[in-house]
Parts: sequence; C-alpha cells; structure tokens
Amino acid sequence: MWAGTDNGSLLAIETQSNKIISKRAAMHSSAITHLLQHRNRELWTLDDSGCLTIWPTSPPPHHHDFVEATSTPQQYHVTKNLKTAVFSATRSNTLWLSSGTSIDRFDGSTATMLVPAIPIPTELGELTRLFTLAFHPNLLFAAHVDGHITAWDETTLEQTYCVSLAACMDKLTAVVPVGDAHVWAGFRNGMMAVYDTRSEPWVAVKVWKAHKNAIVKLTVDACSISASMPVVSVDALGHIAIWDGLLSEYWLEEQLATHMAHYCDFEELKTMVCSWNMDAVKPEALTEADVEKIHEWLSGMSDPDIMMVGIQEIVDLNSKTLTAKSFLSLSRKIETIEEADELLTHRYMLWHDYLISVVDANFGKGAYKILKTDQMVGLFSCIFVKTSLEARIRHCDSNVVKTGFRLMNKSLHGNKGGIATRLVIDDTSICFVNCHLAAGQSNVLTRNVDVDGILHSARFPPVPAHLVDAAFKPDSDGTSILDHDTCFLSGDLNYRIGMKRDQVLALLAAESHNKFEAWETLQQEDQLKKQLALNPMFRLLGFKEPPILFDPTYKYDRGTDVYDGSEKKRIPAWCDRILHRGPASMSNIYYRRHEVKASDHRPISAGFTIHAKTVCQDRLDQVKSQLKLDWQHTVEELVQSNKIHHVVCYDLCDENEARQRLEKVDWDVDQVVVDLYRDKGNCLN
Repeated sequence: MWAGTDNGSLLAIETQSNKIISKRAAMHSSAITHLLQHRNRELWTLDDSGCLTIWPTSPPPHHHDFVEATSTPQQYHVTKNLKTAVFSATRSNTLWLSSGTSIDRFDGSTATMLVPAIPIPTELGELTRLFTLAFHPNLLFAAHVDGHITAWDETTLEQTYCVSLAACMDKLTAVVPVGDAHVWAGFRNGMMAVYDTRSEPWVAVKVWKAHKNAIVKLTVDACSISASMPVVSVDALGHIAIWDGLLSEYWLEEQLATHMAHYCDFEELKTMVCSWNMDAVKPEALTEADVEKIHEWLSGMSDPDIMMVGIQEIVDLNSKTLTAKSFLSLSRKIETIEEADELLTHRYMLWHDYLISVVDANFGKGAYKILKTDQMVGLFSCIFVKTSLEARIRHCDSNVVKTGFRLMNKSLHGNKGGIATRLVIDDTSICFVNCHLAAGQSNVLTRNVDVDGILHSARFPPVPAHLVDAAFKPDSDGTSILDHDTCFLSGDLNYRIGMKRDQVLALLAAESHNKFEAWETLQQEDQLKKQLALNPMFRLLGFKEPPILFDPTYKYDRGTDVYDGSEKKRIPAWCDRILHRGPASMSNIYYRRHEVKASDHRPISAGFTIHAKTVCQDRLDQVKSQLKLDWQHTVEELVQSNKIHHVVCYDLCDENEARQRLEKVDWDVDQVVVDLYRDKGNCLN
C-alpha cells in the first residue's frame, strides 16, 4: 500500500506485516493529498501546492521499490488546493483536476495545462468530486455541494445534462462510480442510494438507511480481481460498512421477474380504480344528472374483478375545529380525534350504503361484496370484489398514515394523508393507496414529503414466510407498500400546473381538434410529471400514469363547468391522479374523468388488466438454481475481464494475448505479469 504524508513523504507499506518497507522524501514540499495509479506503470502524486510528481513503478517481483535506482520522477505544476482528480477515460495521459470552482486539464503527453478547461457556473455550487463511467465513454461527471451532478463532454467541454440527487433526500456528502453504469451516493442523514445512469433521468434502484450519521466517504476497488466488488462507506464518526457492489440481490430480483412465466401460472384480473374529492357533498344533495354520472363513474369497466373506490374530503376539512390546545395536549388530542371519528361515522355510512346501491344497480345485486373499508378524517376507501373471488383472497389489511398539520416536523392531525389497503389473491399481492396530499400551488416539496411519509410509514401485519417468497417482491417481508407485486396510488395528489392562469385557460379554450396539443403543452409544466421525469430521488419513481387525455379536474365552481371564479382564481390543474406500479404484463384499459358537478373536483377512474399468479414451488426452485449458476458465471466473467484489464495496463500486450496467457496459467495474474516482464520487459526501456 502506498501512502502520502502531511510532510510530503511517500511510503510503501507491506500490509501483512504493517511495516514501512520503503520511503521517499523531499519530492513534495507540502502535504500529499492525492495518489493516483496510472495504468500499472506509474504512480501520480499531488500535493497542496499544486506539485504533480509522476513515479515510474518497478517491474515484479520488486513492486515495493516503486522508483528504480536510475530513474528520476517527473514533476509538473498543476492545480493548487486540489479537491478531486480523475484520469480521462478516453484520452491517454490526461488528468482532470479541480479545486472546486473550475475543472482544469493536464495533458501528460505534452506536459501542458488548460486552466480553466471548464468554468463552473456559480448556480451549480462548488465541485467536490470528478469521476467517469465506462457506459458514458466521452463524459466527465462532476458532483457539487448542492447535490447536483453535471455531465461534461470531454471533447467539446460543454455541459450535456444535470441531475439533482438531493432534491428529496438530504445534502449529498459522498459519491462513487461503481461498475460500468452505476453511481452510489451517500447523504448527510445516513441514507445511501444506488443509481442506474443508463437512462435519463437516472433511476434509483436501491435506497436504504446505511448509517446513523452523515456518510463522508465512499470507495470501491473498481478493477477488483476477486469475486466481489465491495463498496466501503464511512460515516462522520468513523464507522465503516461494506456493501455488495455487484448488487447481486437486485440482479436476482430482475431475473426472477424476467423468468416468471417459467414458474408461474396466470389468470387475468380486471381491476378498476375510482377516485373523487367530493368536497363534503352528501348523497341526498346529488342532482339527477350527478347520480347518472356517478353510476357511469363506477361502471367504467364491464365486469371488473376488483373495484377500489377512494374518496377524499368526505367532510369539509376547513370547518373541522381542532384548537392548538388540543394539538399540544396528548390526552386532549386523542380524545378530539376519537370524537371527530365518531361524528364522521354517520357520513361514512351514508356513502358506504350509497356505493353499495350504485354497484348493485350497475352489476346486479349480490354480484360484488365489500371486502374492506377504512377511513381517516376526510378519507374513505372501499374495496369491492366479485363474490366468486372472495375465497381466493387472503390477508386483506389496511393502514392509515396521517399527514397535514405538523408540529416539530411530526404529523399530529390527519386532515391529509393516505389509506393503504392490501390483499393477496392466489400468489399475487396488490396494494391500493388512497391519498390526499398537501395543497397549494408552490408546495411541491411538501407533497413529495407526504408521499415519502405514506410509502415509508404504512405497515401491514406480517404474513407467513412461504407466502412472502411467493407473493411479494424479493428481499422484502411483505409489510410495506412497495413490497407488493402491484401497487395503485390514487387520489387528490394536489400537484399543479406551473403556468399562469390566463395561459392555462387560453389553451383549454382551444378548438376540440387542438385539445391534444393543448394537453401536451400543459403537461410539460405539470408538477407531478416533472418530478417523475427530473427528480431521481422522487419516491414515486417506478410508478407510471396512463396518458392524460382529458381536461384538468380542479378547481370548478360547484354545479358548473366554470373554473374557479372566486377571488383566489386558482389555476386549473390535474390534482386528481391514478398511478400504477407492477409487472410488464400489466396493461391500462382506460383513464378518464367523469362529469359529476357536485364538487369542485371531477371524479376520475381507470381500468387495468393484471395477472394473478400461482407459483409452482418446484419450478421456482429449478429457476433459482439455474439463476445461481448464471450469476456465478457472470461474476466469473467479470473477474476474468478485470484480470485481462489489469494485465493490459502493464502496456506489454493486448487483450487477446493477455487472455491467452491467463488461460494457460489458470488465470494467475501475478505469474502472467512476471512472465511478461521476463519476455518483453526490455521493450519498455
């Protein structure tokens, strides 16, 4: 192991004995801050004063004598107070450097510096890390203190794109590239995230709590020649954790999903999701026209197997009187909410009975049975299933998560939040989430936090271990929303359109043949669509929404087709949404709004075809055994590829010769390197 000291000395340490076996001093006048291995031929060291020293390494078996007796290291003046440096992935002998405010370039072939090669715009924030990824061969990536990661073209020196990793997580404190296309990121709150950079925006494939304290360092042996690629994280108190850099569990999850047809039998299920913010209307207040449209709302699919009806604002939230005193007194708070729920029971039952009457009228009395209902202040969820399916359904549970009024960042009063309801049919788990998120044109981050809280906090009772393996996502226990095979998230999500009211109304007033163009223009500024497209930390990534081919559902003057005529003149928006997350075989049948005018929102509904699976355990075991062999083969190929790369980096042979030599000695890297220096070492002189 090579180490640089604060007085400018360079040490070689034998790791088994922990002894210093060689020391070079007087080449650096200040602290050595960076050590970079250039292929396997040189060690580049940099200090605070901007001195770059290039040390030629000795051939085996004397690697620790990293400076030959007759050689003198080369020295150059580069960037002072260096924070980060990385070799170019495409330009030989080229080093990218940064002190934080710009990116400089040193060309070792011509010994020239370009300062600055890339000025960093002030709005991006100070630069903390440079890195490259093999999947993006001509791009240089830069991480910034504010959580942005920018990509720069190494040829044109122009910025190609920018992603933000801290929008919904916390301050970005560490980042490292792992493999060809993944980036691992650590955050101040101890969270860790892994991103797949092969798509735009980057996809967060795994997010978890890695440390109790801020993650300050991430490192990986990118060219590991062992059968693993451990990623090491260090937190602010010095705690170290080691993670699977190959993401073997994620690979297995993807492969099991791909091979599902080999171990499952399927039966088609038609599922209808209906949502409405009813603005506290009572059934008896509905007009004849509204009654007709409600029947239409609940019959969008012919003969559905499962119907989920989610209602928001079943009572007027603004008129609910809970004083600050009742919030701050624990006993009073609980009593007040219980009293409120008792008062709400009558309203829930009114709509419970009314929904049953509509479903009976639409599909025939007794054709459907209510499987589960649940309520929270303002929210009401009701699951209908075909009577003939009831015997196949198990573990139907629900859980409520309250958001809304907050004190010291803790939710105290559920005037907003979500109801999560789950069921297992055959060996397929389905979760329905009925949400009402924070209101307000500009409260995008608050809505994001509400979503995160609902998805993170909702918990279901445990299910038997054998059912977890068959019916839920791999590497899960079946107790959280995202553990389920299929998820629907619907309700008044309250995301708005980021345009002026006059612009929105003008577009909506377009002739009918221009409607598609108007909707497309408006949806480019839809807050939810922008979060899904641009925010890699958004917890709804992985959820999809069918095409929106209808006018915004909010906010209407009740009983009319006129958007908000009050003094507030709210901007029309698609507040009411239905999102889904599930296997590739899942398909959308329709997505529309319904013209019930009793509320300031229009109801919406969507129909889907999903496939209930029955797992054959014997066939599953066979698939897992084969996948285990496939994974071993994948890892073996990776190790061999890294060994070939390691040998080639001695500049004594090409890839074909490296492979041939390694195969002859059973992939013994040390033996091949010794043989190469014996046979060809003189050609380097």
